[in-house]
Amino acid sequence: MKSCTSFLMYRIVQEFKEVVSIYYPGKFSLFDYFVLQHIYSCDTDGCTQYQLAKGMHVSPARINPVIKKLVNDNMVSVKVDDSSMRVKKIITVSEIGRETVASIEEKSKTIIDYANEESNPNHENYSAFTGFLTNLYEKIP
Repeated sequence: MKSCTSFLMYRIVQEFKEVVSIYYPGKFSLFDYFVLQHIYSCDTDGCTQYQLAKGMHVSPARINPVIKKLVNDNMVSVKVDDSSMRVKKIITVSEIGRETVASIEEKSKTIIDYANEESNPNHENYSAFTGFLTNLYEKIP
């Protein structure tokens, strides 16, 4: 029996959520993890909530409760930069947050690397799929 595409995507997301749940303490959403991962990928100086929201194509209001949760979970810290006329909050990943993201990326990498191995008969499909996802992402306003 062949599964529909939306169900396959759902199952992949559920598997990824399972991987994240191994390393992320407490209750979380995948969006929480993606925000943490995005902050992790910022410069070592961190990023502002505005930069984070802009980079993730969501509103700052959507990011704010996640930042508060990540602070409570000791995944990130927020410092106030008052060097300009406007007060900016700089968000940086804590050591616990770095370890969490690194562990999840390492576990995910083993799964993704298999799909990307040239010896895998589906390697060309993987390359086409990642190209397809990149094209879709670039079309998002």
